[in-house]
Amino acid sequence: MEQFEPTERTETLLYEGHDFPVIKQIGKNIGIDWLTLNQSNITERIEEGTGISEDDACRFKADFRNLKRKYQLGSCRILWSEGSDGKAALEGIISNPCEASWMWLYTGEYDQSNCNKRNQYLTKWEKVSLNNIANPLDAMFYIECLAEYYKYLGISFPHISSHIVGSKDITICGRSRSSNIFRFSFELPFNDNFDYQKHIRNFAREKRIPVRAGKNGIFFKSKKLVLLKENSFCEKYWEAKDLESLSASILLFDVLSKAMKK
Repeated sequence: MEQFEPTERTETLLYEGHDFPVIKQIGKNIGIDWLTLNQSNITERIEEGTGISEDDACRFKADFRNLKRKYQLGSCRILWSEGSDGKAALEGIISNPCEASWMWLYTGEYDQSNCNKRNQYLTKWEKVSLNNIANPLDAMFYIECLAEYYKYLGISFPHISSHIVGSKDITICGRSRSSNIFRFSFELPFNDNFDYQKHIRNFAREKRIPVRAGKNGIFFKSKKLVLLKENSFCEKYWEAKDLESLSASILLFDVLSKAMKK
């Protein structure tokens, strides 16, 4: 079974637990919110732009091709902005030209290559613009592309990840094809100064969703899907592992991320 294998990197990544993109359900469509309220490791790192070397750009292209295969998005393509320093910055990703689905990224001082300059209003505080995404798996593709690209900027951050556990035959417009089956996981830092139970109780009441916080985990439809764990440094964190439902993964990651965005 084919799995996504990211390009091997040996450098140490700076982990940013307060500034990261979050997939959100917006009406019938999907969005990615990456609004930064305060200065962070990421805003400092991308102050002068998001350019990477030619070698790293080639490595990211390999990661991108692997992610395209993983999410079965053969028509997807990327756009680059070039700088006078010989580096290039990821400017945008178009995943479905027929439906005009795309994501534009903040690039900083790097020239925008597309005539529409759709990312000209993005800043280091609002780094992503995502449009016309109806399929949550497309949003997962974008999130994993962001995570891989930012590693070349020396940054890692919390996000939902996925792996393939099998495949199934589906029929679209009378044509049969194989579709991958995924499981979803994530980890998020724990904020000792945040009232998770109150926040999740209010969230469940507002959204009319059966989610609640227990002493050592988060329950969704009576199942404990997120565990409160502790690492070797005695630091607490939330862990969700091998969830079958992407919608539940998105909801749980969204509600728990509020504690780190304060």
